[in-house]
Amino acid sequence: MKKILSILSMLTLCAAFVVLPVSALSGVYDDAGVFSKSEIDDLMVRIAELEAQTDGWKFAIATTDDADGKTTREYANDFWDADHHEHGVLALCDFDNSEVYICCSGDAMALYSDARIEELLDEMFVFIPDDAYYESAVAFLDGAEAYYRRGLETDEPIYHVQPGELPGDYMDDPVYEYIAQPQRKNYLLIAAVALLSGLAAGGAAVGVTMAKYRLKFPDRSYETSKHAQLQLTDRRDDIIGHIITHRRIPKEDDHGGGGHSGGGTTIHRSSGGHVHSGGGRRM
Repeated sequence: MKKILSILSMLTLCAAFVVLPVSALSGVYDDAGVFSKSEIDDLMVRIAELEAQTDGWKFAIATTDDADGKTTREYANDFWDADHHEHGVLALCDFDNSEVYICCSGDAMALYSDARIEELLDEMFVFIPDDAYYESAVAFLDGAEAYYRRGLETDEPIYHVQPGELPGDYMDDPVYEYIAQPQRKNYLLIAAVALLSGLAAGGAAVGVTMAKYRLKFPDRSYETSKHAQLQLTDRRDDIIGHIITHRRIPKEDDHGGGGHSGGGTTIHRSSGGHVHSGGGRRM
């Protein structure tokens, strides 16, 4: 009898593990092993405090050194979609593709616009070049919290999508602005116009010169002694002082997240059919 009860208890325990739902994506997933245990504990506390201020949103920090052959954006999207949580943000350090990517889902897409994601990446990349990944994660969480407290940029969020790729009704009355597709150029026509324009400009210059020097075809000789004049004047330049001004020109970042200059959020569908926004930058 005791043996039967023991077997039943084990089966009950196994069934409990089977029916328990997987916890929502939240916390730290350090597959690349860049954080110490104490750093992970501190980040977990910070994430819990941030999530407590939201309406059910989730925040996660992940690292990987094997993206399974995917791009960083694809890996981040699939990482989030595996949990199927609706609202939240994931910051991923992908050492396989040498890129940092911030992935947003649900209501977080409206709050963390393209411009704000770029600013979050700016804060993170203060530390990433020095391999200070814990400090960059803290900077991400601090910035995410600051923007959550500040709220939406506008009362009516704007989403930028490619023509024909409307993601559907995932928010109440969203405003969609389609990204204009680049028009194909007729390079042959452009070359012909440029050639004709060059010939016209050259012909005009030749005509003006000939008229000025009274040149006629076929005789194009020019009597220098008759028409030329030489005037010499005394001129002196003295440098009495000079000032050299140096100004640092900021280098334009070519690793942005494909944001939109008009404000708002650029969205896309993941391989699993879910809608995301985000932005990345090369390490």
